[in-house]
Amino acid sequence: MPPDRFVNCRQSPLFAVVLALLTLAGCASTSPAPHLEAATADSARRWHTSCFRFHLDTQQRPVWALDLLLADRVLAPALETYRADIPLWRVHRRYADDAAGHQFSVLMYTSDISYREITQAFDRHPALRALQDNGRLRQVQHGCRAEQSTAAVEATSDPAWDPAIQRTWPHFIMGVSASWLALIQDLATQTPPEEARLLDAYADIDTRISELWAGQGQHAYLHHLSGVYGYKPLRIQTLMQY
Repeated sequence: MPPDRFVNCRQSPLFAVVLALLTLAGCASTSPAPHLEAATADSARRWHTSCFRFHLDTQQRPVWALDLLLADRVLAPALETYRADIPLWRVHRRYADDAAGHQFSVLMYTSDISYREITQAFDRHPALRALQDNGRLRQVQHGCRAEQSTAAVEATSDPAWDPAIQRTWPHFIMGVSASWLALIQDLATQTPPEEARLLDAYADIDTRISELWAGQGQHAYLHHLSGVYGYKPLRIQTLMQY
């Protein structure tokens, strides 16, 4: 393993790459947590996960716009309805050549009762049923990760992290997820998707978001994230590229 490096966050382009990894690794309630009380475990709540698996396109590639469509049309209304019952939540997007394939996941820190109601809202949503009927959505699995028996907020954080990071990271990634969803909704409001070409419309939004991330993400997101932490040096052990 290469030796640790200390990087000046205001000067090195390497900083942008590393923080991009941190941000996308996770990668709305439409508002972030207003305080940190939720960082304390609540015996009535635990982490629950719902996974949505999509078919690939004719070239065996993931159709990333499906994540946006599902997030805006299915996830956002449920989060708004049950916001009082979900103090913490996040999304996770992934694709790999394995059994899960292209999968969009929603993790929610909530009670068992609320989770059952939320999943019922997911399952009966017309947009979800349309994705199933047109062959885009191949599987919906609630409780797709090993359900957490503990009420610990840090239960789904990386156990290799410092315990303080484990307990507070869910607030960070919820903010990232909420910002991503709000961006989808903002762009959808500017050019309302036509029901007849819904997937094409969200593909256009996905393209626009990719352009914004590439062109303005370094300053709008990564620079200001560095500022929150006082522009301190960041230790980097391995440089990766997605």
